[in-house]
Amino acid sequence: MAPATDIFGSDEKLGGLELVEDEMPAADPHPTVSVVVPLYNEASTIGALYHQVAEALSGVSWEIVYVDDGSTDTSYAELAELHAAHSNVRVVRLRRNFGKAAALSAGFGEARGDIIVTLDAVL
Repeated sequence: MAPATDIFGSDEKLGGLELVEDEMPAADPHPTVSVVVPLYNEASTIGALYHQVAEALSGVSWEIVYVDDGSTDTSYAELAELHAAHSNVRVVRLRRNFGKAAALSAGFGEARGDIIVTLDAVL
């Protein structure tokens, strides 16, 4: 049976989630701010959103947790590239579309910041 999710950038296992191991350590294991972004078929906005968040949170310790809610476009490939380029990018991949509430819940489960905010991926 296929796992419910893949997670890039995580350092612990959660029930029902499969972690994808990588060589890149997290930018900060306990950031001040976690930005949780559920998305479905938003490949064209993923990179721009990262750069807007980076600009807004300049000078603050932060991470962004993208939750791919079963996208059928190239969102996951874009997220994998972004994760490879930036140590503060974490990715949760749901195996099918579970809906925004489930995607947010998965993101909250992975967020490590003292403050958690949510953003839609639609720009």
